[in-house]
Amino acid sequence: MRAISIVICDTDSAFVQSLSWFLCGQMKNISVVAFTQMNSFLNSSGHYHLGLFGKEFLQVYEEQNPDLCIDDIYYLSSTLGEGFGSYNVFYKYQNMRCLLEIIAQKHLEEKMGCNESEKPKVYGIYSPIQHDLRVPFSLTFSHLLSQKKETLFLDLEPFSVLPGLIPNDRFDTDFMDIMYLLKSQKNDFDLKKYIFYFEDIAMLPVAKNPFDFAAADEDAWDLLIEKILKLRFQLVVLFDRLDSVSKCFYPIMDELILLGRPEDYYRYSQECCREYLNESDLEFSLHSVDLNMSATGLKEGSFGMKKIIEGNMAGFIQNEFKGTFASAGIK
Repeated sequence: MRAISIVICDTDSAFVQSLSWFLCGQMKNISVVAFTQMNSFLNSSGHYHLGLFGKEFLQVYEEQNPDLCIDDIYYLSSTLGEGFGSYNVFYKYQNMRCLLEIIAQKHLEEKMGCNESEKPKVYGIYSPIQHDLRVPFSLTFSHLLSQKKETLFLDLEPFSVLPGLIPNDRFDTDFMDIMYLLKSQKNDFDLKKYIFYFEDIAMLPVAKNPFDFAAADEDAWDLLIEKILKLRFQLVVLFDRLDSVSKCFYPIMDELILLGRPEDYYRYSQECCREYLNESDLEFSLHSVDLNMSATGLKEGSFGMKKIIEGNMAGFIQNEFKGTFASAGIK
């Protein structure tokens, strides 16, 4: 995710400090500058993507026009429903996570100006043996890709573990809610509103019902893929199985990664899968990966995505996919 610069200006120093710490703890590629004293604010300069202003600072900003360039300003209201001029309003005492949605939306709007001639890469991930680390692998792979290019991770498992591992209010929205709105609104549907970030990876909510994916028809999947490609994300899709849903992605896919284990008992399933796909005249390439590690034996509460993304898995993937990451400028 490209760096986003934010300036927070408010006389409530405790709130400013708390909000600054929260934002820096939730997002890596973000810079936060804060002002609680008017003199320091008036003597400052710079360009910011987003400004969060209390009433006193906003009044002075309008009247004295300091040497600041701010793309988008939100009024920090301490009273629910209170506004200031024509500015967007952010209620100071709501869940701070709501601000992450504003930042993500701002970031995606900027991203629409990217080079349209560049075709986004699409990677599929599938495990014929249902490897227990397929989700950590997929997220770590996405995280590494996102260091240079915007990457969207799409989890198509019917019983996704993501809601239990990533605290995010956006999982309150069902993936099929998105598909329903997409099918009913079509061109008017704004997919950006449903995208959120975790560790610089853009994601969509997951399904809550195991029959949801089967209920969506091919037209709905085609519409979703079209919307994603217009946002020009690199796309990483975790498939639960190879079926009619995965086939909707085959025409745009560049590489399908098959996860297995090194033992011959497990490798047989992977080899059968490769043989089937090779006989299907598909245009994407296949990459078999044996994961010699496992989630077995982890203590309760230790299976955290942040730990896994920053752990041994990242080094393993970078070594396995040297060409992929080298071409993206990742060392």
